[in-house]
Amino acid sequence: MPIRILHTITSLETGGAETMLYRLVKAMDCRNFNHVVLSLGKEGKVGEKIVQAGIQVYSLELQYYKPNPKILWDLHRILRGFCPHIIQGWMYHGNLLGQWAGKWAGIPVIWNIRQSLGTLSEEKYLTSFLIRIGAVLSYMPSQIIYNAFCSALDHEAIGYKKEKRLVLPNGFDTEIFCPSYSARKRIREELHIPQEAFLVGLIARYHPVKDHRTFFEAANAFSQKYSDVHFLLAGKDIHKKNQEIQSLLANFQNTGRLHLLGERDDTAKITAALDIATCCSKSEALANTVGEAMSCAVPCVVTDVGDLRILVGETGLVIEKENKDALSQAWEKIYCMSQEEKKRLGQKARERILSDYSLSKCIQRYSALYQEKSLL
Repeated sequence: MPIRILHTITSLETGGAETMLYRLVKAMDCRNFNHVVLSLGKEGKVGEKIVQAGIQVYSLELQYYKPNPKILWDLHRILRGFCPHIIQGWMYHGNLLGQWAGKWAGIPVIWNIRQSLGTLSEEKYLTSFLIRIGAVLSYMPSQIIYNAFCSALDHEAIGYKKEKRLVLPNGFDTEIFCPSYSARKRIREELHIPQEAFLVGLIARYHPVKDHRTFFEAANAFSQKYSDVHFLLAGKDIHKKNQEIQSLLANFQNTGRLHLLGERDDTAKITAALDIATCCSKSEALANTVGEAMSCAVPCVVTDVGDLRILVGETGLVIEKENKDALSQAWEKIYCMSQEEKKRLGQKARERILSDYSLSKCIQRYSALYQEKSLL
């Protein structure tokens, strides 16, 4: 009989945790595992993909600061209809909802925490409050999954129970995220730039923690030094109608070589088209976009936050955060490499993902955990 797992998550809009949930439930053997996903928010783009994969999704469409007692009835109905063996929470809201449901139903609950706490002061008030409530209640879950060691240490420093810790790094689909000459050609054609253009990318939603300011400042200086360099940015709210982005670009000299694509569904193709992938976040646990770029054999420049130094290893460059000069210099170091050196660096990055961070290995780890907890 398949193990039934109810996943409770904050939302199913595009994001790292949501994408990992989608990959997990899609890839796990349906003969051994049966999944249902419950979103506190709307179904979202990731929710649509989960439904297309044949998995039931319930969306409570709860609005912040607007409690709705009806969700208790909805939750009760889902629990009775599905009868899960395990509840898997995702992110803080989903973890606490899952814990409450598990206490009610008398079944094991696993939390899944997907971020570090480097920028706790920048979190919304409710999220910050739930993070601290989670510390008080952290004795309750059967296990707490972290996707990075830094995340575990950050949370344990504010009271999360160390004995509950299990670090399961993200897994990356190396068949979807792979080197592709055709993707390089197509994306350059879409952008109307030369095929030989050197393309530096940042794939991230617009948020202060992603530090687009530093990226734009470094790009402004770098573009004035090298005329064949273009910059590609993609993610939620990455467009010129964004007033904050307009402000950041007020002094940008070469806007014709800056391409803002917004939220895209073809990130595998976009990533494979890059010559350098960038993560300049102020805080991060284990950025999906970095692992995806490595899987595409794209050299990465990342800030020294979270577990990014561990992930990248010797296959890319690690710099201090919020340092535009260090970022520009790191880009230049890769730009000035020979084609053979760049290719070798990219190949080492892909080999590292295949060896230590493949989706198949990640699925094996989650499968073993669920099998263990279903026996409790």
